[in-house]
Amino acid sequence: MENSPLENGQGNGSVVDKIKSVQISRRSLFKFAGLAGGVAALGGIAASSFGDAKSIDTMMGWESEQGEVYFNREPFRVDKPGYEIKGPVNRVDQDVDSPTFRRLYYQEDALLSKKGEENLMPRLKEYYAKHPDKLEGDRAWFTKLLPNLAEEEKKMNKDMWGIATAWNKAWTSMLAPLVGDPKEWDFKGVIKEPLKVKDPKETSKLIKKMAGLFGGTLVGITKVNPRWILGWGGGVDPRMLPILAAVGIDPITPRGVRGGPIDIPDWWQYAIVIAVPHEPNLIEATPLFYSPFEAYTRSGLAAARLTGFIKALGYPARYNGNPIIGWDELLPTPLAIDAGLGEMGRPGILVTPEFGPSVKLAVVLTNLPMEPDRPINMGLKDFCDKCGICAEKCPGGSIPSGQPELQDDGVVRWMSDREKCQNYYASVPIRHMCGVCYSVCPWRRFDNALHKYSRELAVRDRTGIAHQIMLWGQKSFYPSPSKDDYNAPTWATYKDVPWWMRTDMFFDGIPEGIFKK
Repeated sequence: MENSPLENGQGNGSVVDKIKSVQISRRSLFKFAGLAGGVAALGGIAASSFGDAKSIDTMMGWESEQGEVYFNREPFRVDKPGYEIKGPVNRVDQDVDSPTFRRLYYQEDALLSKKGEENLMPRLKEYYAKHPDKLEGDRAWFTKLLPNLAEEEKKMNKDMWGIATAWNKAWTSMLAPLVGDPKEWDFKGVIKEPLKVKDPKETSKLIKKMAGLFGGTLVGITKVNPRWILGWGGGVDPRMLPILAAVGIDPITPRGVRGGPIDIPDWWQYAIVIAVPHEPNLIEATPLFYSPFEAYTRSGLAAARLTGFIKALGYPARYNGNPIIGWDELLPTPLAIDAGLGEMGRPGILVTPEFGPSVKLAVVLTNLPMEPDRPINMGLKDFCDKCGICAEKCPGGSIPSGQPELQDDGVVRWMSDREKCQNYYASVPIRHMCGVCYSVCPWRRFDNALHKYSRELAVRDRTGIAHQIMLWGQKSFYPSPSKDDYNAPTWATYKDVPWWMRTDMFFDGIPEGIFKK
């Protein structure tokens, strides 16, 4: 039978021409007809809805400040999370396995001279023996990256980031309080006679409602898997404080992390995972104006409030959140996946149906009886297999373009090269941040009717056609700079800097500089 014009890549419309690379068989087309008909029916609505995203409440799908969101996870619940475990799982050593800046500040002298390598702490010496390329990359931090950064910053007028620095300072002036030894801190404020739980299922509903009222947007609950608790917590090095101060973080108040091995108390039974989306305009202005600290702060404060609430019910509780210099005691992403908030994306980060990867997490550990949520399958693995936009656009070249691989921790998954990622965003003048992988992800789009409907189709259509059309739309309507443009001398931003971050519009003596495309 002769193929249709669409199957032959022919057509008289510009849209057909643009998507001629999408191969759609007759059978698949019939399967997709009902879904596509819905898109066509919404055409008129979608045309006007691009103007809807004018406030923070509509931009990214926030229905209210109480954690109520549009996406219904229940039809997509599965018994097992999407990642695959092979072999023994090693609990993460925060000093060794974390990104470059944690290793560097402990081992500066050893890294600057080969003779000094003999003085490396045994755990790090073992790591470098297994990953010799990491040693050279870490040494390049001092010999190449920092000198080049100093030269780039000499060319910049730091006052152009005056509002950005004030923004970070404002959010982080109210950080969640420090935590202490679990044997004492987790029980501080716990009433002597705990309230007796009638039904763990109903308790879960209560906790989710309260987490939303306290500032969380997405909330999920899971039993604590011990493999996601760190084996060794890193310590705070005082040489991190000037870097924090440079981006508007009060060097007196950053949360501390526990140095040394971490034992898992028997009351760490459930993990309540809270996700809060980034301010969307600053994701658009990445990397020179990207800031994660408002989302970190809001998720951390929500978790701290929920911790106080659970203690007042009579149960020990402990939060991990607002990790300005690293997570204290756990890995939030796999816990979030177990709790059904989303799946693991190609950059090795959580991707949610509502906000894509554009969220920051906080976790509350407790033994309050609750009914755990099950993971979800939103078809992300198949989508990321076809997509790869984040790998193509990553300015540090840190995101893998191939298939998931077995990692040192025993999990088969995608994993970014953390050293390349760290070295790039540390090289960004003044800001030392990057959110390009968040910004270019097709799942992170302003919440108008078309994008909402596209996401609903993408999680339901397992033929892959919706994924192809979604990718075509991303590439056709949301062009972005090449990965090289995010580097010197261009220092491009993904989209325009929002007007309220343009210091030159409000204060004298500020050159337009980077504000102009």
